Amino acid sequence: MIRDENSAPEPHTFEYNMHAVRPGSVDAGNQAVTIRMDKAFLKVLFFADVPWKFRSFDKFLVPINNARGHKDVEKLWPEQWHCVASAPAAAKSMDLISVLLPGRTGEEAKQPKVEKLDSATAHGVKITHPDGSGAIVGFSKVDGESELAGLRSTKRVFAAKFDAGGKTVASLGLEQER
Repeated sequence: MIRDENSAPEPHTFEYNMHAVRPGSVDAGNQAVTIRMDKAFLKVLFFADVPWKFRSFDKFLVPINNARGHKDVEKLWPEQWHCVASAPAAAKSMDLISVLLPGRTGEEAKQPKVEKLDSATAHGVKITHPDGSGAIVGFSKVDGESELAGLRSTKRVFAAKFDAGGKTVASLGLEQER
């Protein structure tokens, strides 16, 4: 899981760039990108306040010309698949949670369910494995105590691991500079 909380002095269109040797697939409706290889895959889920836009292409935006003095640059860096996820409009700030879910080809059913959580004081995700166990990870929006899905914390980042019965078995809280 990655949380990107960024700001700029002027409105800016924030982006998340991905590159892969083989073409991936984009599911804009579910805010997901999947990259596949022979034996493995990576699913990337995007959670933002508003849906992001996606575009994919198979050529470098800026052609690679004789990089580092190599005359066979296309053999060193062949064209690949590229995907850009971007905020729908320019803004001075953005808050994006992306969840990277690697897996083995053929074992997609073993992937956990990932849900976005939001409250007045925090946001985050709930990850639930097929056996019912999982975790909640939250990011505070306020100074002081925050609450998310029943978890309360005074820390900037907090998490709780739960077993298949829903019982909390571990928790943590971390301070971060704002």
